[in-house]
Amino acid sequence: MIALPPRIRRRPVKQPTRRDSGFSLLESLVAMGILAIGVLAMAAAMATALKYTRQSRALTEAMYLAEQQIESFASMTSAGVEAMLADGAYTNDPLNPIDPDPNDGDMMTFNRRSMIQTDTPEAGTMILTVQVDWIDPRGVTQTVELQTVKASL
Repeated sequence: MIALPPRIRRRPVKQPTRRDSGFSLLESLVAMGILAIGVLAMAAAMATALKYTRQSRALTEAMYLAEQQIESFASMTSAGVEAMLADGAYTNDPLNPIDPDPNDGDMMTFNRRSMIQTDTPEAGTMILTVQVDWIDPRGVTQTVELQTVKASL
């Protein structure tokens, strides 16, 4: 005869009770609180990113205006530059205040002024300086200054 394996006893499956199924109210509230904290942190990060984007845009526009003026002076003769600007004193741009994009909806404007210093750093050269300033949303005046050296011909 063939021996049969001993009989395996099966444990009865425990049926879930009402108490064991689903989440409790406390667990749900804790999960919602954690989710709310995460959403608020993301909103704060977005606001900070937007602020820095505005600051970066204003700085880029100011640099563009200063570079534009420096390039304009570089293409002129030295006599032409000297006729436009007083030596050692800032001259305001006649286009002030400048709004690079009047259709963008912001009220940010820029003021540009230029100055030359002749025979500096040595005889036969001039230093061209262009400053662009604006008032940021906090009410603080920001300034960008660019300089270049041009030979007096």
